[in-house]
Amino acid sequence: MLRNAPSHPSVHDAQNDRDAAHVDPRWVGRVVSVVQVLIGAARTEPDALQLALSRFARDCPAPRSTAERLVLKGILLDAFLWLETTLDGETAAAQRTAARSKLHCEPARSISAFTAAASGLIGAAAHMRAKRLHDRACHWIEAHLDERHTIREMAEGLGTNPRTLTRHFTRHVGMTIQQYQWQLRAAKAARLLAETDLTITDVAGAVGVRSKSTLYRIMRRSLRTPAVRGSST
Repeated sequence: MLRNAPSHPSVHDAQNDRDAAHVDPRWVGRVVSVVQVLIGAARTEPDALQLALSRFARDCPAPRSTAERLVLKGILLDAFLWLETTLDGETAAAQRTAARSKLHCEPARSISAFTAAASGLIGAAAHMRAKRLHDRACHWIEAHLDERHTIREMAEGLGTNPRTLTRHFTRHVGMTIQQYQWQLRAAKAARLLAETDLTITDVAGAVGVRSKSTLYRIMRRSLRTPAVRGSST
């Protein structure tokens, strides 16, 4: 009996090696397809990117071999770099670095790592977009304070829709658009009454309300509490 005989790979081991090196073209096609859906959302529906990312995590097929895991990691790295470039103007360098660090993982964790990294990047971009919309909305309200307008007209002027505008504005300011208008109108009216000889009716017109009684009501509400709700001016 021979001792320490060299071992030889079995047929089973050879089959395992072939399986590990196998990449199914149909699998690659499915991966590319779900990645393209995510990229399409980044181009056309940036506000829906988190939902698109959730769908990606659900639909992306898991790799079944070592070779497929390596291929998947390469595809997802390219996809992340594309997202990073697309969202470059909406994220800070530190946020991009923090998100990118999550990609450094074993190939077996590529899908979860990509999802975590992309989620951080998309979240930072969404916050930046919301803040910019809020800033533009405040400037728009101040510039049109002497006018009466609807939320829809304001949203159209800012290139967004009423639902997105009201949601982001309330989240960042802590009050509704109408309440914010009340505050600005009351403050401007008080300043005009103190510094000019305008009548109360003229002041009402200068701050975009229909009558002096409406102006009195807005000023009382503003003095009582800045967050009170009421009817449209």
